[in-house]
Amino acid sequence: MTVEMSLKGVYLSSGSACTSRILEPSHVLLALKRKYEEAHGSVLMKTTPFLTVSDIEYVLTCFPEAVQRIRSISPFRGG
Repeated sequence: MTVEMSLKGVYLSSGSACTSRILEPSHVLLALKRKYEEAHGSVLMKTTPFLTVSDIEYVLTCFPEAVQRIRSISPFRGG
């Protein structure tokens, strides 16, 4: 997801904020009883006061397209 979005100029990260560079799902999401696959597929987005409404609207158009593309190639297609 991070590569897919960065190609569109949107930068985000996977995993949790407190465990950067570790390829494990967020322990918080797992504690909330999320499935491993769901927790592992989480993304972290941060905002700043400098974002505009059009910036957010751009992300809201890019994000579903990226999710659809990633899901189409993912081995985890279950609901």
